[in-house]
Formats: sequence, structure tokens, C-alpha cells
Amino acid sequence: MEVKFKATSKKVIPAEAEIHKLLKLLDSRWSLPPYLIRGGSDELGIIRGSLNILKSWTFLALILFWSVQTVMFTQLVLASPPSFPPLIATEDEVKDFFDQYIERYNRKDIDGFLWLFSLKAIQNEKDNIPEIRQIYNDFFNKSQRLGYHLIDPKIEIYQNAVEVKARFRVQQRLVKGGKEIIHQGRIRWVLIRENGALKILSLDYRLQAPP
Repeated sequence: MEVKFKATSKKVIPAEAEIHKLLKLLDSRWSLPPYLIRGGSDELGIIRGSLNILKSWTFLALILFWSVQTVMFTQLVLASPPSFPPLIATEDEVKDFFDQYIERYNRKDIDGFLWLFSLKAIQNEKDNIPEIRQIYNDFFNKSQRLGYHLIDPKIEIYQNAVEVKARFRVQQRLVKGGKEIIHQGRIRWVLIRENGALKILSLDYRLQAPP
């Protein structure tokens, strides 16, 4: 299953308007008052030149400050991609789980089969673990042989659960009389992880008449 993440980042551009606003404010504060700007003495020229040099250096300092901030923020964004919770299981784990499910079902291993269920499991929205045990125990005891097949399973893996949908076909040979019966239909499981192991939280199936 391929999981795609979409991450976006924004570049920080120095606010040119803000810089000019600051410079305008500095210019108003550093300009010589009218009563001092009279005549053309060398002293006034030196003062005026010094103010211009100071304003130029201030402008360069502001540009440098915004540039450094931009670089630092960009590096921070690139170095810290968004993190997402890991998926609850891999596809191989899910396939291994259903290999065990089918193998234990076909062996009619009631204890091993029910070990795959959570204690909170519900089947067909009504049966809890005691009822589930009784249903499968009766079915296994009536069966001389079982052959369980999953057809076209669809696996969806999430951070907190796994959903599997498929069609199933069960070939049952009865103990009495040796009659063979076909059970088939659609089925859906939801798996969770309990104490490190995948478990069935819910199982819903609908039987369909054979063609």
C-alpha cells in the first residue's frame, strides 16, 4: 500500500515595505532641525555626510538581518519535515495473520483460532467472544474436513487499525453422511494491535447462495 504525504512550506521574504518604513522613521529622526541647517560650513557638511553614512549602514544591517532570518527559517523547515504516526502494521504482517487464520480454521483448532480475536471482538454486530466460541466450536465439530479460501482480499492499513474486505468460500464435508456443502459470501475484518499482536476487533460476513 502506497501512502503519500503532502507537505507544504512557505518562504520568508523580507518585508521591503517595513524596511522602508523604518528608514523613513530613521530619516525623520536623524535629519538636522531647520534652525541648525543654515549656511554651508564644513562642520554642517561633515555632520550631514556622517548621517548619510550611518543611514546607509543601517539599511544594510536591516537587509542582512532579514536575509539571515530567511535562511535560518528555510533551513529549519527543510531539516524538520512533518512527522506522522507510523502505520499499525505492514502488508506482510497482515498477510501472515490471515495465513494463520486460514490454517487454524482448516485444522479446526478452536483455541488457536480464537487466539486471533480480541477479547473485545464482535461478530456480525451482535456476537461477543462466548457466542463466537460456541458458533465456531459447533461448526468445527460438525465438519469432517474444511477448506477455507479468500478471494480478492483488499487491505487498507491505517495508523490505528487494519481493514480487510474479501469474498470467501468454505468447502465443508460433514461428519455425518459425508455430504459436502459450500458456504460463500462477503466478509470484512477490522484488526487492531493488542500487546504487540494483531487481533480481530470486528468480523462481519454475509452468506450468499451458491450459483
